[in-house]
This record gives sequence, structure tokens and C-alpha cells, in this order.
Amino acid sequence: MEMRSDRRSLLIYACQIGLLAGLPGRAQAASWPAKPVTIVVPYGAGGGADILGRILAEELSIDLKERFLVENKAGMSGSLGVGYAAKSAPDGYTFVLCTVGAQITNPFLYKKLPYDPMADLVPVVHLTTPPNILVAHASLGVSTVKELIALGKTRAEPLLFATTGTGSSSNLSAELFKSMAGIKITPVAYQSSAQAALDLTTGRVHATIDSLTSMINYTEAGGQLKLLAVATRDRLANYEKVPTIGETLPGFDASPLLYISAPTGTPPDIVATLNTAINKIISRPAIAAKLLGLGYPVGGGTAQDLAAIIEEERKKWRAVIVSAGLMATE
Repeated sequence: MEMRSDRRSLLIYACQIGLLAGLPGRAQAASWPAKPVTIVVPYGAGGGADILGRILAEELSIDLKERFLVENKAGMSGSLGVGYAAKSAPDGYTFVLCTVGAQITNPFLYKKLPYDPMADLVPVVHLTTPPNILVAHASLGVSTVKELIALGKTRAEPLLFATTGTGSSSNLSAELFKSMAGIKITPVAYQSSAQAALDLTTGRVHATIDSLTSMINYTEAGGQLKLLAVATRDRLANYEKVPTIGETLPGFDASPLLYISAPTGTPPDIVATLNTAINKIISRPAIAAKLLGLGYPVGGGTAQDLAAIIEEERKKWRAVIVSAGLMATE
């Protein structure tokens, strides 16, 4: 029944993408925006998603000559804010900055959400895929992914992987690593990456796959953490000498996704206008450099490109969630 429901949701989503791609809008974009536009950020002020949202809002306000405002609505692992945006009037004046939970992982982690992940939202544009990295405490004596896997297979006790809670990017990345590497790990949950890093540096836990921005400073000269690999599909431009996990475990790719969505029914021409505007903004060298400095390599592309990414990521992370026994049952 769950698979049938998911296929139905994907079919609805595909139909919506077809409408965006193939049908003319209602010629509303010519006069849009005519009043302030809200970008809902489903997390608290000061976090990475909030900072990204405010950079976009500032640039969009300049380019489109109307105020773009960030509204923070935190709660329920981001689902509260996404639900609020999804149920807003589809008039082109409310959008939402989504993370991987919105449509990709939360639908499988939680039985009930305050919105239909695929039927209530349409894609606008991919913003960024901030990289995760694999780090291990120096006391393990490993310098490569291969050595970490070998250690994991010979240890009597599971390796302790720090995470930021069940269903978080670090948790699911660790579960994917466990599955592909064929080793035993025990996830240890923390309230934040900063708290996880503190216990990592003391050796209370052994390793983590978490955001580059959260962990990279602890791997610098004299640090207690060893940078083993990046969790992205390709090597990073700023860290070309650091291998990917996929070079040892082919196909491994575990970095979160940030993107803009709109309530279903938002006029396609407005979606297209916002897509074009954001693509122009993030392609500017100064903005791209600013985002990269924050750990956000630029994304971009069409709404259809984003839809394909979301579908691919849903398939991958659903399998991980099922394998880890995290699938919602009630």
C-alpha cells in the first residue's frame, strides 16, 4: 500500500511538472511581483538555510524591484514551515526553501505530515548541494576510507558514528555508509553538529559524515579529526586532493539538497520567472563565491531538472530508511 501511494504521489508530481513545462501561463509574470513576496524558511533564524534564504531575498529584491521577505517557521524537522507554505494561496507570493526532509526523507520517516509532499508542492529551482565529509578521530589510526572499513570489519564492537538525530543527513549518510561498506556502526545522536564535534574531538565517538562547514576546522593541522573523504559524487574544487567515498564505495553520494518550491497551482509563468531570476543571481561570480565561502556550491537549472533530482533522491533515501528500520509505521 505504501509503495502504491508513493507511486501515485510521483505520478501527480510528474503531471505537475508537465504542466510547468508544456502549458502557457496566465501572463501574470509581466506584472509580477506587484507586492512583497515571502520565502518561508522552515528553520530558525541564523542557520544555514536562513542565511541562504536571506542572501536570495536581498538579491531578488534588487533584481525584481519588489521586496522579498524571509519568514522563519521552525518545527517538526522543517515540516511545519513546509506545510504552511504548501497550504498558502498559490498566487506567486509564497515560496519555500526546502531541505532534503521536505519531499525526500520525511515522507518515509513520518507517517503523517501537515501536507502531501508531492501533490502540494511544485519545484522551482535547485539552489545548492552542500557537501558532507567523512571524518574520523585520529586515535583510530586510519587515513583512508578503505582503512576505516577494514577496521570496522575487524573490531569486536561497532564504530560509533555521531549524528544530529534520527533521519538527519548525518544519520542517513552513516546508514548508507554502513550498508555499502558492510560494517557495523552505532549512531549516537546529538542536538547539533557543534555538540557532535565536541565529542568527536575527545574520542567519545569515532567518526561522522556531516557538513564540511561544521567539521572542516577540526581537521586542520593539529586537529583531532582526520579528513578521510568527501561524500559528494565528485571531488570538490577547493579540496581536489581529498578523495570521494565513492572512489572506495562506487555510487556513494550523500550530501543534502536545498531548493525552492512553490504551492501547487502557482502560475507556471511566475515559477519560470523566479527560476530565471535565481539562476542569474547564483551564476554571478560574486554571489557564487560568497555562497561557496559558506559551503554552498551553486546549483541551478530548470524546474524539470530539480524534479528529476528529487525523484532520484527519494528512491535512494527510501531504500536507506527501509534498510535501517527507520520507516514510519504509525
